Amino acid sequence: SLLYFLAQLNLGLFPSIGSFPEQGCLQFFAGAKKEDAMVRYWADISQDTSDWSVPEHATLANGPLNNEQAYSLDYTLVRELMPHSDYRFKEHIGTQLKLGLEEEYWSMLKAYAALHNGSGHKLGGFAYFPQDDPRYAWAEEKELLFQLDSDPSIQCDWGALGSGAFFISEAALGQANFSEVEFIQTRI
Repeated sequence: SLLYFLAQLNLGLFPSIGSFPEQGCLQFFAGAKKEDAMVRYWADISQDTSDWSVPEHATLANGPLNNEQAYSLDYTLVRELMPHSDYRFKEHIGTQLKLGLEEEYWSMLKAYAALHNGSGHKLGGFAYFPQDDPRYAWAEEKELLFQLDSDPSIQCDWGALGSGAFFISEAALGQANFSEVEFIQTRI
């Protein structure tokens, strides 16, 4: 089925991020269904790039982006707190936050959620889930690889303030194996 081109990232321009390759190029494509996604990795970007064309089953038109315009990214390395929607929140933070604060817990959780919701375009980090985190049900634990939010400044619209996010296992990321990514499109 048809895939839409979303982004191309030169990893050599990014600060070092955990298990991510320090060089190469990642290309992200997504379709209408979660199983319709692809990430291509080019380890050596000094090579002839003539075979970097958009795959036959991909297009630059009619996706969440207006691809008549190219946009550049600014790279800033930041640390972020785990959002309350992350499936691991209760285990790592939620229980500690609740101890001794039962009466104030929900108002504190609401304030925390307003400050740390996982939104924003990003490579790595914590994902944005306006509803439940679907990774509860996944057989294998996967981390955020790349997230592209709805953003009028780059003419990106996933609908209803949504985002498109790619996930990968830590082992696959460490091996630069991008063949088994999961794609999730979220909406409010």
